[in-house]
Amino acid sequence: EDTKWLPSLNLKWNLNSDMLVRFGASKAVTRPNVQDLRATQLVQANTSRVNFPTITDEDDPLFGVDRGAQSISLDRILITRGNPNLKPTTAVNLDLSFEWYFSGGFVSAAVFDKDLKNIISTGDQQIDTVTLDGETVDVVYNGQINQAEAELHGFELAYQQFYDQLPGWMSHLGLQANYTNIQASADPPGKGVDANGDGIPDDLTTSFRFGVTDLLGQSEHIANVVGIYQDDKFEVRLAYNWRSEYLTSYRDWVTGNPIYVDAGGFLDASFRYDFNDNLQVRASVTNVLDTKEKAFMQLNEQGQTAPRFAFLNDRRVVLGLRYQF
Repeated sequence: EDTKWLPSLNLKWNLNSDMLVRFGASKAVTRPNVQDLRATQLVQANTSRVNFPTITDEDDPLFGVDRGAQSISLDRILITRGNPNLKPTTAVNLDLSFEWYFSGGFVSAAVFDKDLKNIISTGDQQIDTVTLDGETVDVVYNGQINQAEAELHGFELAYQQFYDQLPGWMSHLGLQANYTNIQASADPPGKGVDANGDGIPDDLTTSFRFGVTDLLGQSEHIANVVGIYQDDKFEVRLAYNWRSEYLTSYRDWVTGNPIYVDAGGFLDASFRYDFNDNLQVRASVTNVLDTKEKAFMQLNEQGQTAPRFAFLNDRRVVLGLRYQF
């Protein structure tokens, strides 16, 4: 049984009929993925092997023959797959905003602070030791573990308005826009278990370079702009969503380097037309500009980078027709 108290406080202060200030404080949890909690596990023995010396005498009948292992030693017991001991990720949130409502729209400005604990990511965790044939070795779990904390703070600006006061067709225009700046830092992943103390993790896939403290998937700058035209029969929207670079992996499986997705934006469009009260046609287009998503890897502690890969998400068009009886 896992019981969590999740208190929250929300306050609103009306400065006048158009302006107000809001304050919010809350605690939230995000539970692990069910598949990561499964009790099924795989137990393996990691060993080191020392072969008999290779025979160099070409006249020897065993020249060039693999003579097998001279000795095999146990380095550690490795457990993989599910981790039923995972804890939920918790967040303590503080928000303060100013909002001004006027004819046809509003503007707002907000600051926020978030404290995250028990972030789940892939890593090593020593869970026990075992003595076999007089040798004591570590029992290590490799997989999803609670191994990081993170702090986020920043601000957000937002604007929305429909321009009803303009003449003619322009009175049907509208605009939505927002910008968010997020300063985030997280504990870098641990270097993994080093059973023999040689300074190199037993599993090289748990060796993380350059002490990167970026929070996975989090950009510093995020901006969205939506242009709108809407009347009784016709509606069209153009939405552009942009974000700055963000960390997508602490360790690339091929290069071993941190991988970032480059800054970029995507333009989407939607359309609606009502022929009458019964018949309506709709259409949407995602990635109108056929934008590529590019990634790069960090090469050294000085921040030098090189291209890593690129994805083309393709343009997609969806058309729909609706008839109501």
